Amino acid sequence: MSRIVAVALLALAVGCGRSSRAPDAPANRVVVTASSVTAIPGRSAGPIALGMTPAAVRAALGVPDSDDGEFMQYYRHGLSIALAGGVVDAIHAYRGVPGGYEDEPWRAFALRLPNGLGWDATEAELRAAYGAPVAAGELAAAPIPSKWIDFGGVMFDFRVDDGRLFHLVVAAPPADE
Repeated sequence: MSRIVAVALLALAVGCGRSSRAPDAPANRVVVTASSVTAIPGRSAGPIALGMTPAAVRAALGVPDSDDGEFMQYYRHGLSIALAGGVVDAIHAYRGVPGGYEDEPWRAFALRLPNGLGWDATEAELRAAYGAPVAAGELAAAPIPSKWIDFGGVMFDFRVDDGRLFHLVVAAPPADE
């Protein structure tokens, strides 16, 4: 874009007392930018990526609230980091509400998936976005009954009482056989 065109566009945006801020998206549409995505199935959640070392996790998130060598718990970030073979094997993110067998004091992770879905997503919306799951099941006997669906690379848990997502797991997709 030429400098003259850029200056003209800036003048139009600022002129006549109008804001240079882009208009809000309609309420029924989610506009997702690369910077707003916080979890990528099969790869990462927040600043944590599969395959990172515990030292890299600490550098990104600080000292864990709890660390037993298998899980680094970051209740304040809504993240639980599963370790295997000395690296991050899975990343658990939480909505900040109890569900299933989880009763730890999780804060809400700021979830936004590449398709724009977040904690308000329903099972039907996730199935529509990801297709047929690899596996699915129910935890009907859990203190808070829940359902889960696994798409390989990402798994979602829903509370039965409100139908809302409360937990997701980012893991490596299964190897093609």
